[in-house]
Amino acid sequence: EEIARKSIYIIAGEYGIIPRRIASESKKKHPSELSTYEAILRYYHFQTVQSPESTLIAFEALEEAVKKDPDCGIATAMLASMYGNRYTMDLPIAEEALEKTVDLARRAVDLEPDNQLVRLIYAWSHFILNEKELFFNEIGKCIALNPNSPFRIGAVGFFMSLYGEWEEGKALLDIAFSQNTGYPTWYHGATSLYYYRKN
Repeated sequence: EEIARKSIYIIAGEYGIIPRRIASESKKKHPSELSTYEAILRYYHFQTVQSPESTLIAFEALEEAVKKDPDCGIATAMLASMYGNRYTMDLPIAEEALEKTVDLARRAVDLEPDNQLVRLIYAWSHFILNEKELFFNEIGKCIALNPNSPFRIGAVGFFMSLYGEWEEGKALLDIAFSQNTGYPTWYHGATSLYYYRKN
């Protein structure tokens, strides 16, 4: 069972071999030509690569996807995440980006309340607003949806660490690292800070 579970994450998980292959095959398409699924894959590619080019492509692809498919909660949540990144990095129109993050995250959770990624991004919107109680309430709902998802558990651990829950956050990150080979490298930001704090 353990081998089967790990194989599934490596092959078909969000950062697995199959999604990476499909994302690669759609690279030549203009964002307006992408299906919603291809736009979602662009988001996962951005999460893995974190380059200015992948950021712009994912952003444009998700904006088009949400226009074409406004009832897709996951694409809406991902677009909220992209705007949230713009706000947290203090890029141009940061304040406007914060408003869009909150609005899109709320709309996404209304559309797909049982989607774990949607819940995670909704929780993150409370994180960047420094609404600690609401953040931890949403994180609880997020984990309850699938406590065995290493990708979501890793992100939860990352944000819990930054909120000061260092030991619990690091334990969750360790689970994410041990259970899959493809995860966003920004997870290491929290573990780096964890060890830095311990000199």
